[in-house]
Amino acid sequence: MRDPRNYHNLNVTSNRGGGESSDAQISYFTGLLPLQSEMSVQRIIKNRVAALPRLLHEQKGYHTYITIPTNRFFWHQNEANLSYGIDHAIELGNYENGYWCQDEEIFNRLQNVKLQEPYMNIILTLSMHGSYDTDFLAETPVRSPFNYPSRFSAEFCHYLDKCFYTDLQIERYIAYLKRSGQYDNTVLIVCSDHEPKEGSLGMDDWSMSLPLIIANTHIAAEMFYVGSINQIDLYPTMLDMFGLQSEWRGMGHSLLRKGYNNTISDTQRRISNNILRGGLRFLQR
Repeated sequence: MRDPRNYHNLNVTSNRGGGESSDAQISYFTGLLPLQSEMSVQRIIKNRVAALPRLLHEQKGYHTYITIPTNRFFWHQNEANLSYGIDHAIELGNYENGYWCQDEEIFNRLQNVKLQEPYMNIILTLSMHGSYDTDFLAETPVRSPFNYPSRFSAEFCHYLDKCFYTDLQIERYIAYLKRSGQYDNTVLIVCSDHEPKEGSLGMDDWSMSLPLIIANTHIAAEMFYVGSINQIDLYPTMLDMFGLQSEWRGMGHSLLRKGYNNTISDTQRRISNNILRGGLRFLQR
């Protein structure tokens, strides 16, 4: 976050609907607003959509990967990959890890996987998911350096420990990218799928905002909008960052354009719902 080549925004509003984790991929890859009352991925898998991975492949020659810490059938991932234009799945869930690969194993194993360049690799992590009523770090060699205030609930402390654990694994992976000579040619995006479930932290006063970090952008940080934004804004921002041409620009707004507005109108939501529920003919290419 301190690096002037990086953009960060800690005021991202979650746009998730009834599908929770799978909704984030819909927002980030297509710029659509997920349906509130059902799992939108069940609509996505029936269509071929104008999505970021497909556009990068078709216009820039990127090889598109997704790293899955479960198996490829979890959350309809295998079918959704085809809709998004993701060519290869790196499936890390197995019998030994209970099909729930923790973040340390994910990033360690990725260091031994050769990806064909240029590539886009979407890395899904799992360690911060689940409940926060147990001491997760007691099961790992990692120890948090923090002394938390007594007013923090046990669940909130465990949640922050999981944040520390995942941050540490990302730090180690960035170090690997630098050692292997990949970092200078890599744009690294760190984003969240959704906020913790209501009541899971045992705290009343904490932020519902999500983080976004775009590292090594080669674009001056002051070119990006710095106020409160939405998850759906990442899709049009990536179109501008990578010079991608698409008639469909999503329901959000690029953070690189003037006149940014983070308001989501009833009209936008109605259009997005109609596209998802009525067959994605507006997104087909």
